[in-house]
Amino acid sequence: MGRQIQLYVCPLMREAIVSEAKRVGAKLVSHSAAGADIEFSTNFGGSPEGRIWTEAADPSQYLALCRAAKRGAAYDREAKLWVKRASQEEFRAYWVARQKSLDELVARNRKFYIEVLGGRPVKP
Repeated sequence: MGRQIQLYVCPLMREAIVSEAKRVGAKLVSHSAAGADIEFSTNFGGSPEGRIWTEAADPSQYLALCRAAKRGAAYDREAKLWVKRASQEEFRAYWVARQKSLDELVARNRKFYIEVLGGRPVKP
């Protein structure tokens, strides 16, 4: 079974993870981690959200990377991401813009969702 931690990948977070990986000798790959490799995925469609993931039997390198990512970071419960404290303001701006774009997308497609589900529009 794999282990994963989700992150807001700012330059500080990236530097912390990459430098710790070099220090402990962990092999970082961008996708499909196999064996002892550790996947460090970033920028899904331009999004600064990413994750560290592995299926390695020995979790020591993965845990070292998690500690490096969490050092100087806080967990945002709403976003379910670890965010470096130094980039909290940048993250908040990103998260507000993301939520706004999702709300606009839902509003634009509301009529189509109702038609597909066979329901009737509810007047707000």
